[in-house]
Amino acid sequence: MTGRYLQRLGLVSTEHNGVALAFGGGIGGEAVRLSEQGNEVWYCDLPGTSVWKFAEWRSRRHGYGWRFVTEVPDRPALFDCITSFNVFGSLTADGLVETLERMAIALKPGGRLYCAHDWRERPEHPYIHDHTVFWDETIGRLPLTTTFDSRAPGATDKAYLSILTRDSS
Repeated sequence: MTGRYLQRLGLVSTEHNGVALAFGGGIGGEAVRLSEQGNEVWYCDLPGTSVWKFAEWRSRRHGYGWRFVTEVPDRPALFDCITSFNVFGSLTADGLVETLERMAIALKPGGRLYCAHDWRERPEHPYIHDHTVFWDETIGRLPLTTTFDSRAPGATDKAYLSILTRDSS
């Protein structure tokens, strides 16, 4: 694991004994960390892909018992935390808005959304979109408050970490 990824995993170090969703779970790195910290883990990614199959194997192999889903569940106040590391930039603008709306509903009051953003559009990753405007607009109308942002004040970085917390009301 790279130092950068370990930094991301460090964000969730206080998440213990809750219910967590690893959105865009990939091979399951975040899901493993959350499981090791005593959380009930739900895993969400594209079904049938090689990363999904590896995550299924990983969950069985280690007895984690992850619950596999293909989208953010449409159930209110289900999760204590959600992780989404470098996923939002690969969604369409409509997909981003819909996903954030579902996440805001699915988080318990006080629940946290841990994000690693990479909005940098570049030729070697043509599937990445700069959704900064959609992000800011959507977060501004949802019951989510940014409680951590790794950017320096006033910076316009396109790659950064953030934590959003579900408002209590």
